[in-house]
Amino acid sequence: MTAPPAAPQPGNRAGRGVLRELENAAAVKRAARQRIADAVAHPSGDTAELAEHRAAHDIATARWVSLLRAAEHDGHPVAVIARAAGVTAASVHYRLAATPPAV
Repeated sequence: MTAPPAAPQPGNRAGRGVLRELENAAAVKRAARQRIADAVAHPSGDTAELAEHRAAHDIATARWVSLLRAAEHDGHPVAVIARAAGVTAASVHYRLAATPPAV
């Protein structure tokens, strides 16, 4: 009988998967925020378009927060999570404290 595979540890290649996902989610979140800023700076009068951009940003933010939680759960240090998320460690602490875990 073989032992089950060990859980990914911080710094292991397998454990970095969530951090890569977090980096990608941060890029998507930034792009969504930029689309909102562009739509507000150059209004076309299309409120539906702005609403779509805001909805996309909300979805991107929800994914980003879920990945923050996953990285924390995997045992990654807050400084490493913050670097991958593109924010400060204080922002990570705030988000983790302010956003209840998904049920």
